[in-house]
Amino acid sequence: MKNQGKIILTVFAALSFLCVIFWKGVYYVGGLSHLYYSKDVLNSVYYYIAISIFAIAIFTTLVILMFKSKGTLKIICISLLIVIMLASMVISFFEMLVVSLLGSNGCSYTENIDNYGKYDGYEVSYFPKTITDDMTVIKFSYYYKYVDIDQVDIYLEVKFKDKETMDLYLSEATSKLNDGNVIKYQSPYNSKYTDIISNRSVRYGSEGDLASYIKFDGDDDYKYVEMGYNSISYSYDELVIIYNYTFIGSDIMVGNNPDKGEYYPKYLERFGVEWNPNNDFMYKYIKE
Repeated sequence: MKNQGKIILTVFAALSFLCVIFWKGVYYVGGLSHLYYSKDVLNSVYYYIAISIFAIAIFTTLVILMFKSKGTLKIICISLLIVIMLASMVISFFEMLVVSLLGSNGCSYTENIDNYGKYDGYEVSYFPKTITDDMTVIKFSYYYKYVDIDQVDIYLEVKFKDKETMDLYLSEATSKLNDGNVIKYQSPYNSKYTDIISNRSVRYGSEGDLASYIKFDGDDDYKYVEMGYNSISYSYDELVIIYNYTFIGSDIMVGNNPDKGEYYPKYLERFGVEWNPNNDFMYKYIKE
């Protein structure tokens, strides 16, 4: 192969090879864009950098040998570069699809109350602006992962010393939830609690316009929950308010590995609701 052909092969092979590295970088390094990424995500970035450097070194060696070697070794280098170019084109295409549909590696996940109110572009108006001395935090958690769409679960459970103080916070939260246009009913999973949800349509299906939905689906190999539930739950018996914001779909499996998209909404976990289609709950939007 003449030098002109070698140059053309080198350019196209390099471009396609760099595309793979680019999309891999978007996937792995992009994981650091999450506000609360894990150590596993950080370690994946280190591995990606190390492997990329190693791969670039091998590619560069093949190019140098192609220009300087003769005979069988030159033919092997040319053949390998052609294979790398064609394989890189295919891999780049699929990597681009993965990033477009599944987003970057990892997720945002925290249970540290010091991180309360600081989310990946989210602001939930009916949650307390700050954690005050009036409340004792029982549990806080925040989960966010982009898989096809934003998958998010924000949970805050607080306890109060007396009913009067609790009522002040409950009244404020209710007024901010959909500007006070709400629906109130007994919690479907605990009779001691009352749930307040926004009276707006968040899903339309065979059931009609739904203001909230919790649907357990899948099978033993792939269990998931489709859940749209922005709510305020409260119990005067326990002097507790639970602020909850959940929008999670079929792309998130039931499990306990948030980075891998295995997660269970804290609202369901709080009330001991196991994955079971018999536990489905849907409430219809009430049109004015």
